[in-house]
Amino acid sequence: MSIATPVSAPVHSAAGAKLRLFPLVLVAWATAAASLLLGGQALFQSMSMDDYMRLVQVQDWLDGQGWFDLAQYRLDPPAGVVMHWSRIVDMPIAGVVLALAPLAGRAAAELHAAALWPLLMLLPTLAFAGLIARRLAGETAALAAVVLVAVSAPSIVHFRPGGLDHHGAQLLLVLIATWGATSSSDARRSPALGGLAAAASLGIGLEMIPALVALLAAIGLRWAVEGERAARATSAFGLGFGAGTAALFVATVPFSAWTSPACDALSLVWVAAAALAGGALALLTAMSARLEGVVMRISAGVVAGGSAALIFILAFPACLGDPYAGIDPRMAALWLDHVSEAQSVFTVARLSPAELLPIYAPPLAALLLGVAAMLSAAPAERTLYFAPLLALLALIGVALWQMRGAASANLLAQAIIAVGVVRLLGLGESRRSRVRFFATLLALSGPALVLAGQGIGAALAATDPGRPHLYEGGIADCRRPADMAPLARLRPGRVLSLIDLGPTMLYATRHAVFAAPYHRNHDGNRAAFDALLGDDIAARRAIAEKGVDYVAICPGAPEHIIFERAAPDGLSARLGRDEIPDYLEAVPAEPGAYLRVFRVLPEAFLRGSLPR
Repeated sequence: MSIATPVSAPVHSAAGAKLRLFPLVLVAWATAAASLLLGGQALFQSMSMDDYMRLVQVQDWLDGQGWFDLAQYRLDPPAGVVMHWSRIVDMPIAGVVLALAPLAGRAAAELHAAALWPLLMLLPTLAFAGLIARRLAGETAALAAVVLVAVSAPSIVHFRPGGLDHHGAQLLLVLIATWGATSSSDARRSPALGGLAAAASLGIGLEMIPALVALLAAIGLRWAVEGERAARATSAFGLGFGAGTAALFVATVPFSAWTSPACDALSLVWVAAAALAGGALALLTAMSARLEGVVMRISAGVVAGGSAALIFILAFPACLGDPYAGIDPRMAALWLDHVSEAQSVFTVARLSPAELLPIYAPPLAALLLGVAAMLSAAPAERTLYFAPLLALLALIGVALWQMRGAASANLLAQAIIAVGVVRLLGLGESRRSRVRFFATLLALSGPALVLAGQGIGAALAATDPGRPHLYEGGIADCRRPADMAPLARLRPGRVLSLIDLGPTMLYATRHAVFAAPYHRNHDGNRAAFDALLGDDIAARRAIAEKGVDYVAICPGAPEHIIFERAAPDGLSARLGRDEIPDYLEAVPAEPGAYLRVFRVLPEAFLRGSLPR
């Protein structure tokens, strides 16, 4: 089947028609789950900083901290830091813990929840990827999409055991929202569910805003093309998004913060934005009968959307700036610029060229295949492609800016790749057509692209052994709870340490910490940088002002290595060389321990110019 050949109905093959989506979803999920459980890293080795912090937040809530109280009081004590996270993600994890605690005990239940919850989210994720593909190209595309998602490393990694941060939930919700936006024109229930999923995504975090804006634009564009026929679905999506956001705001934000215009979390800002966007869609659809013709409807949509955007800009101009503008410049240069998720495509190409193909090839291929498939479809079907293609385009833009957007771009891309291959090639009846079909899917699959990328990386390393690369730590980077044993044995106090170690310390010990990888933690991170990068005078001042009890470093951590290079005479570098100042003493540790802990000597400060 050529690109120019129109397709008047979703493509089905004789073989594909005999198969069913959901049995394959179960098989793919069981296979992927077994692979992640048995073939991946151990639980604590696979957990990220955000995974540990999420578990700490769940622990605090189960221990009695209020539903609306999101402060982490052991971060930058004594006041603590109000996290920008949401209880929406805490709820299911806490539910699993409470369900398992009577059988296994609280501590074991937390570990089981950390392992099980991400895998449970993977099941509906596979299903909705298949459902999107089935709406666009039939059962064969749905089956192919499920398999492609199950082997897509950039996406599946967020469903690994221990993946407790909000990324897995966001990936699932953006799929549900996209599925809702591709509903039939006369549907109401699935578009409303898609709008609610978009609202839940916004309630959890703001990372998916570009995709949500694209989905809202797509469903509005579909209404402009189809007119009154698409009014029900468009209105349902818009009202679901607006009303859902408002309901989650009331349910998760304390009354005292309702008028606070926070830009980095669900707040009045984003409730207003959702109300404007959803209300504009509902208003437009109510005028469908009066707006005759595509040009008139597009013009009305541009006016409504532009007016909503202008109101938002005038009301909340501060929320349009760089979200990282308030970060300490030293933190941006010595920490954020080295975080793999924050790397741009150019940095990935320079430091991790082996990752270019598996990360960026699927979304770009999907965009091309999706556009070609849309053009080959019957005119009446082309509007179904607006939502997935515009959302994919937005996610590609995010991924090019920061690699953190690559997971969602890859996830949606798998469904679109399946659609494109089925639409343009088809499974066919002949052996040749089947070989071509499966060879194309294989070439675009995650494992094939990973192998190709590794080959490119190996070739580049062989031709240029001195080229820079991204070092992300290893066994000696002190990110596991067991590495905190030298600290956990000590009387609870206040610990000044590296940013990357903060969440693990909070989980594995009862200490308070000053540094952690969160942009709201301005003062705590600044104190850590002042002390660890500073000379004796700066370090003494920061330690005294914050009332630090312990200083902990990890010579094998990437952050410590960066600090050594940036400040060879700073406290972190000197402690790594066993140059211990007179206001610290080393705490004995077991042989082989990677974390090095130093106790602050109060008497040294009494002798100095900065009393405790």
